Amino acid sequence: MRGLLQHLFSGGCLACALAMAPTGATAQSSRPTAPAAHSIALTQDELIVLARNQLHAGHPQVALDLVEGLLATRPDVYAAHLIRTDALRRLGRSDEAIASARGAWRNAATASEKTRVARLASVEAYRNGRTMQSKFWLRRALNTAGTPVEKRNIIRNFNEIRRYDPWSTQFSFSLSPSSNVNNGAQGSVYSVDGLPWIGTVGTLSQALSGYRASMAGTVRYRWRMDSGVSLTAGVRARNTVVMLSSAAKAAAPSAIASDYDFGSVEAVFGGSKPLGKTRALRWDLSAGRLFSGREAYADVMQVSLTDIHALKSGGTFSHSIDARKEFAIDPARDGSQALKYAINLTKPAKGRGTFYHSAFVEQVFSDSVTSARYGAGLSTTFAPSKPVFGSTASFTIGAEMTRYPDYPFLFGSVVPGGRRDTSLYGAARFTLTDQSYFGFAPEIRVDLGQTWSNVSRFDTRTTAIGIGIKSAF
Repeated sequence: MRGLLQHLFSGGCLACALAMAPTGATAQSSRPTAPAAHSIALTQDELIVLARNQLHAGHPQVALDLVEGLLATRPDVYAAHLIRTDALRRLGRSDEAIASARGAWRNAATASEKTRVARLASVEAYRNGRTMQSKFWLRRALNTAGTPVEKRNIIRNFNEIRRYDPWSTQFSFSLSPSSNVNNGAQGSVYSVDGLPWIGTVGTLSQALSGYRASMAGTVRYRWRMDSGVSLTAGVRARNTVVMLSSAAKAAAPSAIASDYDFGSVEAVFGGSKPLGKTRALRWDLSAGRLFSGREAYADVMQVSLTDIHALKSGGTFSHSIDARKEFAIDPARDGSQALKYAINLTKPAKGRGTFYHSAFVEQVFSDSVTSARYGAGLSTTFAPSKPVFGSTASFTIGAEMTRYPDYPFLFGSVVPGGRRDTSLYGAARFTLTDQSYFGFAPEIRVDLGQTWSNVSRFDTRTTAIGIGIKSAF
């Protein structure tokens, strides 16, 4: 911690923080330096200089008395608040120092002054183990920082503090127009490969356009053990609300937008343990409730184990196994169990960026023949190391294949060979980190996807372009 404090101070926040803003007003020292029968009249500039010199000479109490006398009559003098903050910090009066920093923030006239006092307050909060408060002040400093270099230094300080902070938070929000908010069919009729048969698709099951408003947040607390084991516990919540377009309402007047809402609330637990210099084991457990159409749909529990290996090339390789069980709340519905095995490879691309490759196989067990299935998929994401259009970007392309072996057809029969779906999808993300506010940055998203099925009722196409905000750091 001492090394980190030295690094925070080395950013110049204390040296810069004592820049003064002179005025021509006068004030009197609250501690006379001559016999009581005589008082020394000082201009405001002279008193500020005197207080600063006393502070640098190692007399914080004298400096504090001087500026408090000034602030008693002129509470809007930024330089006096700043000296008072540093004096209280040196006297070990942390709570008062941070309160004084708030006064300096309120009376700062420029963005650079606000940045100085915010960094000073962040150092003091961190010194006293208040990592969340320290990060809050750094978020404030980021808002007023004037240069890209200064912003990068603040973000680096923030990430260093986060390593020691037991609390972590993540938040995102997005509003996305979509051509298919209900995952409906592309057309009013459908067929089954290999059968001379044509069926019809109701308007409620056809693709409906509209908007998705999604919000997600996670709060975790971490414990670190001397053995290197790390344990976490927290809460995760997600919710998506659907709004139908005017065209969708006209095409399907009986459609109810809330029927397509979905979300979840879960308690999350996890941990990790090093298994050597280049290997670690991570485990995660979650339990909670799923909601569909704004009603409780199922209780869910999931466990996953991940084996992580660091590669000599600088990337990582990991493989994991997940077990998931859903307990249907409605007695008329069937629950399900799923097993999934996945592998992931992170590979740096020689300064151009980083590739993230993943693949999985999955089997879902259920008494419902419309839910029991096999699946597999693979995807690649590339994150350029340099900004794209002034943003932090990532690009994803992937494919998934799913088979329902006993999918029902007419009169108790099943689809010959089972239902088989193949999907392709792509996505692009642009996070405007230079436009972040309190560490939350705007994000532009583009999603494209198409599914082909031997039961054409499940041929779907989706195009979505959205804008939202997310935690930039």
